[in-house]
Amino acid sequence: MKGRMWTKEEDQLLADTVLDYIRDGKTQLDAFAFLSKELGRTAGACAFRWNAVVRQLVMRDFKKAKKDSIMNELKKKRVASSHSLKSIMKDLYQVEEKREDMQYRVQKLENKVKEKEERLRQLATENQQLKEHCEAIELYNQVKERYAGILQLLESASGLKPEKESYADKDASDYFSSKPDESKTSVDTETDAQS
Repeated sequence: MKGRMWTKEEDQLLADTVLDYIRDGKTQLDAFAFLSKELGRTAGACAFRWNAVVRQLVMRDFKKAKKDSIMNELKKKRVASSHSLKSIMKDLYQVEEKREDMQYRVQKLENKVKEKEERLRQLATENQQLKEHCEAIELYNQVKERYAGILQLLESASGLKPEKESYADKDASDYFSSKPDESKTSVDTETDAQS
């Protein structure tokens, strides 16, 4: 079929198909490959006929198809960027919600830490008081032992036994829990101890 003449219908199909492909953002080569099957001609023959004859006949439509293709591409990009912008905004809202949630959790943990620190200070103070109390009891027991030793020396030296219960016979906890008789002075206490 070499050298076969192009008909008006073939030229019209070539023009319409190529322009449609261009508007849709496809290449002219794709249009020529499609037309080669439709027209029973080679893609090269279709390309040659397009460039040599048909394009000049439809130059205004060709330029409009190119512009339409560019506009369609821009619209697609705009829609894609609009979707991506919406997606970015949605992601930002989610990030902000997560940040607020994390900030709330951090505040809660900081409050717990403050409570634990306060409890630790209270326990440290209580511990210090207990140490001081233990030291006072230990000192009292040492004084009690010395006093008992002195009393034994006095008893063996004088051969007398005390009739009343002395402070040396009292337990340390009794001493710290009971109040001394406020009506007695320290002189009265010493007199009672000597008799």
